[in-house]
Amino acid sequence: MGDLSGKVIVDATNAVRQKPDPYPTVYHALQARTAGKIVKCFNSTGFENMQNPLYDGSGIDMFMAGDDDEAKTTAATLAKDAGFGACWDFGKSDNKVSVIGAVRAGRDQPGHHAGAWAGYRFPGRKAVGALISVRYL
Repeated sequence: MGDLSGKVIVDATNAVRQKPDPYPTVYHALQARTAGKIVKCFNSTGFENMQNPLYDGSGIDMFMAGDDDEAKTTAATLAKDAGFGACWDFGKSDNKVSVIGAVRAGRDQPGHHAGAWAGYRFPGRKAVGALISVRYL
């Protein structure tokens, strides 16, 4: 991969059928194998929303998670520049974040859309959860 020391790396992947053994996710593989600043973002929506993230004239929200604040700031800026609404910080790479806080935090933002995979990853097993989609009126 070359020298990625200090570079921001945005992981937009989802391990659906395979994972990068021995790592649970690509995020964790990148974290272990590079000295980059890793953030998970742009993996919670389909290509049609990436192409046009506007609904009824307002940008849908994006989500991110990771341990590096600079990487998160970069991801949030990229999301806003691409036309998304808010870019919600779902916390660190430990995957133990409550979606309820993010949904409640957006209640005061009329017109904002939110959607996220809310779930929990059990060690050695697949993640379980559900897709949540909300539009604040």
